[in-house]
Formats: sequence, C-alpha cells, structure tokens
Amino acid sequence: MCRCSNRNVHADFKFCPYCGDKFNKQDKRYPIANIFDLEAYSYAINTGIKRPPKKGEYFLSGAVPAAYPAPNDLSIPYYIAEIVEPC
Repeated sequence: MCRCSNRNVHADFKFCPYCGDKFNKQDKRYPIANIFDLEAYSYAINTGIKRPPKKGEYFLSGAVPAAYPAPNDLSIPYYIAEIVEPC
C-alpha cells in the first residue's frame, strides 16, 4: 500500500505510481483513536522511534495497537506514530 493514498498498489511495485516514493514494506497502518480534527481516511504509521512522547505527539498503544495523542509529556516510552493524511 502507498503511504500517500488509500489505494491498494500491486505488491511487486518498488515505487508508488501515484507519488513516486519508494515503498517501505515495514509500514503498517494503525487506526487513530481520537479522530475529531483529522480527516476520516487518515491513519498512523510507526516511525520506529521508542521514547516518552511529548504533549500532542501521537504514540502507539493498546492490545490492538492504535495511535493516541499524548495529553501531556509522558514518562513511559512508547513507539512514536506519524499521522498520514492521503493526498
């Protein structure tokens, strides 16, 4: 899948035909827990960084992982999430 859109792209492609970015097979989409001010088709991906999130940053948590916004600076390390809004 492409990070720039919700379109399914053939798994053999190495580059996205829509934006030209190289695919990262490790990218997995996670739902966003509080999606009040974001578009309904937005999703989160794991950045691979594990540290305590700062206020307002999104982090992955839960038995079924989802992205949550940090209400304040947290002291427990979590994987930091990046919000992707398809173009």
